[in-house]
Amino acid sequence: MKTFIKVIVFSAVILSVYTIFPMTLPQQRSEPPPLEEKVGALTMDKFIDIGKDIFEGKRGGFGGCILCHDPKLRRAPELVNMHATSEDRLKDPRYKGKAKKGEEYLRESMMEPSAFVVAGFGVAGSNDTKSPMLEIKKYLKPWEINAAIAFLQSKDGGEVTVQPPTGDEGGGEKEAGAGAVAAPPAPARTPQEFFQKYGCGACHKHEKGGIAGALAPDLTHIGSSGAKRRPGMSARDYIRESILNPTAFIVPGMPPIMPPGFGDRMTAGEFEMAVAFLADSK
Repeated sequence: MKTFIKVIVFSAVILSVYTIFPMTLPQQRSEPPPLEEKVGALTMDKFIDIGKDIFEGKRGGFGGCILCHDPKLRRAPELVNMHATSEDRLKDPRYKGKAKKGEEYLRESMMEPSAFVVAGFGVAGSNDTKSPMLEIKKYLKPWEINAAIAFLQSKDGGEVTVQPPTGDEGGGEKEAGAGAVAAPPAPARTPQEFFQKYGCGACHKHEKGGIAGALAPDLTHIGSSGAKRRPGMSARDYIRESILNPTAFIVPGMPPIMPPGFGDRMTAGEFEMAVAFLADSK
């Protein structure tokens, strides 16, 4: 009987410890994510800053313009003095697009990149009639495209001819006011979404992944070829390294065009999904 009473008392003490003690600790509550700020019109400076973020890949859900337009890599035309260069492109005898002004040319270049391809920068074998550039309209809203245009026009001292959204326009501009916090892009749910989100098709090809870049190694069978690239390293580990530290190994004959820090933009789930998909690509 005494033993039974001791067991009851001991159980009561343990129960008290696990129910009362936690109540004495600071209580943490999971807060909902902050709502996107909705305020008035953007200032021109803020508008241009958003365009700069798009250019550098900090906004927009793709790798950013600098991913290809890096003057050191020469994968795409250098975007210098675009306030004047865009006007000069309209005078090129090869130009057959619809733009009449430099601003319109810049917008057309992002929305319909094959409308005019700068000589020497077309897809191999296309005689500069097909651009390897992504259709940026798939990643940016109209006002974000205008912000990119504003940055390109202003960064070398040109006059900005596009205006910030007023807050009264449709299509999401009301959510772009000064100090607005852009909602993070949704994580990619499939490898195809992953390739599109991070602009992999600008350089790489993968038949099942739906991308057809021609500037970097073909990833269609990387699960097999990757296992042979680094002695003692599995294809999966090689793929991980190639994303996280792209200069660790450069495929012979290929330019070192993969940007450093690219893996930092991905969620852990996206990263592992991409690695698994590529490792199984044989």
